[in-house]
Amino acid sequence: MRRRLDNRAVAVPVAAVLALGFLVLGLTVYQATVIPAETEAIEHEHSTTVSSQFAGVADSIKTTTTDGSTSPSTVRLGAQYPFRTFLVGPGQASGTLETVPMGTVTVENASYPDTENPDRMYTTTGIRYTPTYSQYAVGAETWLEHGVAVRRADSASAVGLSEQYLVDDSRITLPTLAGSLSRSGSERTTVPNRPVSVSDTTVEVTSNESGPLTLVAPTRLDESTWKRLLASERTPDGQITDISVRDDPETDTNELRLTLAEGSYDLDVSRIAVTDRVENPEPAYLFERTPDQTVSEGMTVPVSVEVRDRYDNPVSGVRVEFSADGSELGTARSDERGVATYEYTVAGSDTVDITAETADPELSVDPVTVRLRIA
Repeated sequence: MRRRLDNRAVAVPVAAVLALGFLVLGLTVYQATVIPAETEAIEHEHSTTVSSQFAGVADSIKTTTTDGSTSPSTVRLGAQYPFRTFLVGPGQASGTLETVPMGTVTVENASYPDTENPDRMYTTTGIRYTPTYSQYAVGAETWLEHGVAVRRADSASAVGLSEQYLVDDSRITLPTLAGSLSRSGSERTTVPNRPVSVSDTTVEVTSNESGPLTLVAPTRLDESTWKRLLASERTPDGQITDISVRDDPETDTNELRLTLAEGSYDLDVSRIAVTDRVENPEPAYLFERTPDQTVSEGMTVPVSVEVRDRYDNPVSGVRVEFSADGSELGTARSDERGVATYEYTVAGSDTVDITAETADPELSVDPVTVRLRIA
């Protein structure tokens, strides 16, 4: 007797194989299309977040420049991808945050009526963030220089992420950055933004006979970007008469030149540390806070000088020696405002020259003299 084959016994494994095939096919299609799209969306979101965080770094530097407070800011270095059990996602994303030496900022054709700072050249650095994305092709470099943050898709294109304050009406603000920073990975990292030399002191600067006052600064941005950033400061509404960027064929840093209208400007220079290992600047000059004046014999006159660093900001704790016509009077230490004062009792019948100088012979600081005319 012939037995019949039971088709039902064969159908079950066939169905399982077909189901498994459809599952594999579905996962393959998902892996090839959906995963890259989701990855690109995650990387785009991270790029937007970094842009916002870099604007925060610029704002924190401005805060430190304005009030002298330590204002740390954070940047997320890499995108965070979700864990997938049966699918293959991209490797761990990473980014690099680093400082880039830029060069020297100067003010050409400048005259300083009230101060005699011997060094008016200020070195500074920029901060660059470079991402490593697997799908997001527009993952641009984010860059900060002279207090303004931008996002650069290439060398000829930049979008401002924060407001510039290099020139604001009749005020020139130079937030110079110091320190070497290089961090890579995917976690959050902190930029300390610590004040090294900051105060509310400004110095008057005007043009001299050599030509118009011109701010010269290294830059990695092109001319069109700076013209957009400084649009509101251009004449006739602002003080900038010309904006140009000169190419430097020997380096990847160009030269920004801002020509200013005739007039008097307030110059504010600060030094901000983007790492913890930055030394405070030494005293550079003494500023006479007591003017030459006519006095009477026997009266007590407070003779004050201010100890300042090369950024025109006060230096505390510096011992200052006072003398009258070459005869030593005494010493005083500069306070938190950088001011050292000696109470001088007037003696004589003609004039007295009170000279102040730093007591430390290793400091290269010129003495200053206040003349008292005795009536």
